[in-house]
Order: sequence, then C-alpha cells, then structure tokens
Amino acid sequence: MRVLGIIAFGSLLLVQPAANATPILFSTLGNAGSLYNCCVGPWPGIGGGPPPVGPYTRGYAFTPSLGGVIGQIDLPFWGYPSAVVSITLNADSNGSPGVVLDSWNVSPSGVDWSTCCALDTLIPHGPVTLAAGAQYWLVAAPDKSQFTFAGFFLNNIGATGPFADSVNGGPFIVTHGETLAAFDVTGNPVPEGDTFMLAALGLAGCVMGFQKRRC
Repeated sequence: MRVLGIIAFGSLLLVQPAANATPILFSTLGNAGSLYNCCVGPWPGIGGGPPPVGPYTRGYAFTPSLGGVIGQIDLPFWGYPSAVVSITLNADSNGSPGVVLDSWNVSPSGVDWSTCCALDTLIPHGPVTLAAGAQYWLVAAPDKSQFTFAGFFLNNIGATGPFADSVNGGPFIVTHGETLAAFDVTGNPVPEGDTFMLAALGLAGCVMGFQKRRC
C-alpha cells in the first residue's frame, strides 16, 4: 500500500505521494546474501606509509540516479586491524576527485574471508546534497604516518566506471571501464521544486477568498 501525504490549506486538502522511507540514491550492492565480491581476489587496495613508500590512494566515481540529501553510505571495507583509513566523499573536478564534501576515519577490524556481508556505515557530519546525474567520488587514503594495507571490495553486479589512483600526493590518474567498488548511498530525495507549492497556495487563496477573480 502506498502511503500518501496530506497538506491542508484552510478547507482544502491536497494529497501527494510520500517519499520512500529509505530511498536509494545510488547502489552497486548486490542482493541480500551476496552483496559484494567478498572472497575472490584481486581486491582494490590502498596502502603505504611515509614517503617515499606512499601513501597510495584510490577513489571510485559514482553518479546518483536520484538527487537528495545523504542519510548514510554503506560499504564493505577490508584492512589490517591496526590500519587507519580516511574515506572522503568528493565532488568531481574535470573527471577526477575534487573538493571534499565530507570525510570519515575508518579502522578496519580485519576480514573473515569466509563470510559475507558485513558493511561499514558512514553518517554525514552535516547536510550533504547530491544532484541526480552528477558525478561524485568515494576516495580512500591511508594514514600518512603508518604502514597501511586496506581497500574496497568490488561489486558483483557488473557495474563498471572510472576509478582514480594517486601516489605520494600526486595527481589522480583515472582509468575508465573497470569494475566499481561495492557501496550504496541512501537519503531523502530533493523536492521536485516550488511548482507544487505555488499551485497549492493559489488554490488555497481561491478557497479562502484571497482572490476575487474566479479560479
């Protein structure tokens, strides 16, 4: 059953469909029980330590099919228990990771390669709005002061696209058409615009006598 939202203006009731409780803005996660490629390598990694060893950073591009305010990002992430990893959400800059929109520190607890499918959840620190059809990046970087070995898991639904690598803080090198990392982004859809509200207020004005002409 589809739930409807009701807006009241005087004696006028306007009914509109309510948004999905947990709309998916983007996802490369598979079905329940097989969310990602957990147990077959190779796995895309990050790592290194103080220069000249590293750090080695990797990011995956994604394009939301639905615009909205992010509620959370869910992703599997592997790494040595002592690893400290920074995961950032970046805007796009000419096809590469650009301005950081939000960031999180993740400490992987290790990986049981025989099981699937544990997910880490990233909650935004403030409102972050994604635009439908625009490209963004999810980027993972190791702690620069320690040796790190960690990384994304890949999706198992055949989703492909760009990924970007950077070594020792250098420019990102983008590769196209490769298997993307597995993750999803959920949130609240962006309102369709002011058209609905303007029409509603106009009708309300007719009902309450704010307009003398016939509607």
